[in-house]
Amino acid sequence: MAGTTNHPEQNHQQRVSALVGLWAVSSNGESAQAVLKPSGELTLAEPCGLFRGAWRALPDATFVASLSLAPTGCVSDSIRNNYNDVSAAVPWVVRVSKFEVSTAGWRALDASGATLATFSPLPESDGGPLNQPAADPDSEQLASLDRTATALPHSVTPASRADIVGTWVSDVEPKPFITFRSDGSYIASDGCNDSGGRWAVSTGGAFVASAGASTLALCSSISLDADVARAARIGVDHGALVLFDATGHETRRVHRKG
Repeated sequence: MAGTTNHPEQNHQQRVSALVGLWAVSSNGESAQAVLKPSGELTLAEPCGLFRGAWRALPDATFVASLSLAPTGCVSDSIRNNYNDVSAAVPWVVRVSKFEVSTAGWRALDASGATLATFSPLPESDGGPLNQPAADPDSEQLASLDRTATALPHSVTPASRADIVGTWVSDVEPKPFITFRSDGSYIASDGCNDSGGRWAVSTGGAFVASAGASTLALCSSISLDADVARAARIGVDHGALVLFDATGHETRRVHRKG
């Protein structure tokens, strides 16, 4: 388990807002285009068609992304709605863990620091199928991306990766669950819909998750997937895993299954 005191944030800060925009993407010798919006929406124009998904990042350069919708030409019908398979159709998406901003754009990096993809800015007029503005440069939403979330309460221990991996269940009926996998993916169910995405944790319990595919049945149960997607901190309190939003408000408390 993580230590018993909160830790200061790392000093090597990056501007998350610098990732927002319309980009030419180069990865493994292949070219694509991407739009990253401040809302967390991600659209990729690959040679085979348009992918849609989500992205999240932290000022310490932690980055996650996931894909939820894929064109017929990129994956088979049988796997198009499977979270892990859809994201795996674009290899850098499942391997990225960090970002690095430069004067020429930014790079998506794996855990070792190796470059997975480079992102170079495109004029909106050159966007082709992605010819759309990514953000109002003066928007509050854009500015909020660079803010550090409120620290955890002193009574809550920042969660480490090892603390988080496993299956967690809510006490609220019908007891929805979420499983955080060691490969950085997660799956969740509220007893009505199944969903998935990717997650990462950093210093002081700073947390990001990008929501992937979900089934769309109509029901009134709570969604752990939604709680995880908006969480900004994650900690451990007497064996419970506790999620907090960016303002420090506790949003969900779950317990390890078993």
